[in-house]
Amino acid sequence: NHLDSHLISEKEIHELGIPVEIWSILNASINLSRRFAYRNADAIIKVIDRDQAATVQAHPYSLTHGIAEIIANALAYSPDNAEVVISQWQADHSVWISILDTGAGIAPDQIDYAMREFEQIDREKWEQQGLGLGLPLANRIIEAHGGDLKLSSIVGKGTQVVIRLPSLEGTF
Repeated sequence: NHLDSHLISEKEIHELGIPVEIWSILNASINLSRRFAYRNADAIIKVIDRDQAATVQAHPYSLTHGIAEIIANALAYSPDNAEVVISQWQADHSVWISILDTGAGIAPDQIDYAMREFEQIDREKWEQQGLGLGLPLANRIIEAHGGDLKLSSIVGKGTQVVIRLPSLEGTF
């Protein structure tokens, strides 16, 4: 995997990335996430796509992979027949993506664990907590694209991941 051996850098994305409409990345990410999800791969995904023309500078393969990891987590940890809601909009020179599930949620003291690098993860504990190994990787990909990822959760209600990426109209 290209990302494991050599994580794409922000400099490379700036120099070699291409302008891409975020809706095309989201569509590809949804399709890929259904292959990654080990549960609920066929769950309903509702997409609220407010700014279809929103464009980011991206390495499309890695950005698709990163977002797919997050969607796959949302699918895998949602109850049967639950809906995962993906919203996308543009504001403040940024493109925003929200991925919301109605799963068991994550306790506040577990959120830091969720964002840590692979080698620090206690795999057994993670699987019980309902988080896949893709979150640290997804976070690194988003950061390499000049963006950030925020994870918030309410136990018993669900989890929301909000991704912010610089809009191509904004400063990169």
